[in-house]
Amino acid sequence: MKNLTITFLTIVFCLTSSIAFSETVKQSDLVNRNGIYYKKFTDKPYSGSVAGKCNVGYFIKGTYQEGKKEGVWESYNEDGWLLAKVTYKNGKKIN
Repeated sequence: MKNLTITFLTIVFCLTSSIAFSETVKQSDLVNRNGIYYKKFTDKPYSGSVAGKCNVGYFIKGTYQEGKKEGVWESYNEDGWLLAKVTYKNGKKIN
């Protein structure tokens, strides 16, 4: 029973710590320097999620890895309708 409790607590700790350390920022919180995105006032390329309204009025969500777009990026209009779904690999559009 003691081993089961320790195992359970370890799993819960790992899951909650990964949720706590994941980050989502607005695109406006990032700056583009030579094709690599950084959080404002930092020198480390940004890795994490982006979600929020763009300056042209639609909503985007996606992920950066080492400052480059990675994985699926989606854009939605103000009514929540999907406008586009694009996949990136190492900052390059692949579909």
